[in-house]
Amino acid sequence: MNGRSTQHPQQGLPTADRRKLLHERRYDIRGYEREDGMLDVEGKIVDLKPNSFDNHDRGYVPAGEPLHEMHLRLTIDHTFKIHKSVAATLYSPYRMCPGATDAYSRLEGLTIGAGFNKRAAEAIGTPFGCTHITEMLRAMGTVAYQSMWPIIRRREEAEEKKRQAEESAGATSREKPKKRPGLLGSCHAHAPWSEVVERNWPDFFDPDAEDAAAAKLDQSAR
Repeated sequence: MNGRSTQHPQQGLPTADRRKLLHERRYDIRGYEREDGMLDVEGKIVDLKPNSFDNHDRGYVPAGEPLHEMHLRLTIDHTFKIHKSVAATLYSPYRMCPGATDAYSRLEGLTIGAGFNKRAAEAIGTPFGCTHITEMLRAMGTVAYQSMWPIIRRREEAEEKKRQAEESAGATSREKPKKRPGLLGSCHAHAPWSEVVERNWPDFFDPDAEDAAAAKLDQSAR
C-alpha cells in the first residue's frame, strides 16, 4: 500500500509542458479547539521566489527567503462569532507593511457566515489592510467550519441523548422542526439532489432540484 486513497486512483493533473518555477505561494491554515471551548483558526501565507533580487526597503532578498509572510489568528465561539483577531507580518517587500496588521482587530464582533467576506473587507478598510492577509481570510472562514463541525456534532449528540433520556423518564417533548443544514447547496457533493444529502439529511433531499438548477444556470449563461 502506498497510502494513496483508492477513491480516485487516477486523480491528479496531466503532465505539464516544459517550464520553470517563477513564484510559490503557501497557505497553512489550522483549526484548534481551545480549553475554554472556543476555536482558534490560525493562518499563515508565505510567498517565495526561486531567484535572488534587489529590494528597495530590504536591500536584497535571497532565493528561498520569504517575500511575504503574514499570520492571522481568529478566536471564535460555536456560533462563529469572532471574539479575538490578531495579525502579524514577519516578511514584506515594504517596511510599512506591518502597519496594516492593526486593522484586523476590527474583525472582532463579526460572525463568519453568509456575506462575511464583504463585511470583513468593509470593517478592515481596503487601504488600511493587507491584500495577502485578506485573501487568506476567505479560506480561513471555510477552515473554521471544517474545524467546528465535530464540536457542533458533539453538542448535537449530547442534546439528543438528553432529549431521549427525558422522553424515557416520561417528560413530554415537542418535536422541533428540522434545521436546514448550512452546507446544503454549497458545492457539488452537498447539492440538494446528491447522494450525500440523501444519506445525511434525507428531509432536505430533492432529486427534482437538479433540473431546475441546471435550467437556471443555462438561462444566466445566455
